[in-house]
Amino acid sequence: MISVCIPTKNAGPAFAANLRSLREQRLEEEFELVVVDSSSTDGTADIARAAGARVLVIPPEEFNHGRTRNLLAEQARGDILAFTVQDARPAHPRFLAELTEPLRADTELCGVTGKEIPHPDADLIARWEVEQHNRLTDHGPRRKHRPAPVAYETASFGQRLDWVGFDNVCGALRRSVWERFPFAPLNFAEDVDWGRRVLEAAGVLLHNPAALIHHSHNYTPEKRLRRYFMGRLGLNRILGMPAVPPAPVRQVQEAMNELRDDVEAFGAGLNGHGAPQYLLRLRRPPRYLFVRGWKKFRLPAAPRVERILWAHPVNGLREYFNFVAWSLGNEYGPFDFQQAGELVQQLYAVVMGSFLADQYYACEQAGEIPAWFSSLQASFEKAWQQRS
Repeated sequence: MISVCIPTKNAGPAFAANLRSLREQRLEEEFELVVVDSSSTDGTADIARAAGARVLVIPPEEFNHGRTRNLLAEQARGDILAFTVQDARPAHPRFLAELTEPLRADTELCGVTGKEIPHPDADLIARWEVEQHNRLTDHGPRRKHRPAPVAYETASFGQRLDWVGFDNVCGALRRSVWERFPFAPLNFAEDVDWGRRVLEAAGVLLHNPAALIHHSHNYTPEKRLRRYFMGRLGLNRILGMPAVPPAPVRQVQEAMNELRDDVEAFGAGLNGHGAPQYLLRLRRPPRYLFVRGWKKFRLPAAPRVERILWAHPVNGLREYFNFVAWSLGNEYGPFDFQQAGELVQQLYAVVMGSFLADQYYACEQAGEIPAWFSSLQASFEKAWQQRS
């Protein structure tokens, strides 16, 4: 039997349709739906029961991404455990078959992971997130083995994630393997951690992009900032990214403040329907400006300012901002002023969340975390754990 395992909390009006899509999957063997619900107040547990799922309700404070998925596995009856989430919907009727049949056909496989695609109503930044992740990790069907230690130690963040990544939005694994390698009690990237440990033990995973599922998030900028901070920090730890000397606190805060000021000024210029010539009038000299990315937005009268490298955290921050802006503009542009004004706030969240996570990780590795940074991290983690 195959057990489809789903953690839930206030899943919303689309949940019934998502469960119906799972129920309509074409499989050659029996499967069940198993739900662990964190005391939803919107009837999520009743919707799951009506769809034929077995449901266990837990207090919301007991939820943890890793522990709750272990609880799902304990409740499940199947020898294959397929994991997904409440806001994901299979893209075709053979999604579960593509995820589980390789485990029946190849006894060497420990797990199979599929491919996420954006929901039809995904906003631009949500589409970019999913498609950018796929550019890093989707290179067609392939078996994943333990990478050579030397190659792994010299690999970039993206390469490491590609090598060891597993995805609990669209992942299936053998119960026998889960019993040896239960999920760690982590609140982010418990699936990547599981994949890394299985590969380190000489296990084999399969990436099968034919197991397609819709999944994306139209977050507010505030929630996206928290997600990028928690995600990048968690992945830095799990992937064992090399330690780098932390930048001085003053420079980190300066970088944060300057990017924020520039983003606010850019937004003000767009709201007034003015071309972003304001960039040339900022107090800071042109060498600080991060205008290359704006060219791909294809706004009228974009300023022509040379991009000059700067040995300062601001430079790394704005280089990343340029990359994301360039990528968005190249894929989805041109934008009108309103679209650009909305996107720039989301870009700020993406870039600042990742930047702060990398700086926090550097401080953590050095054993010296400033009090203000520790407080910021704690507030982000608390908000993330609440799973509103």
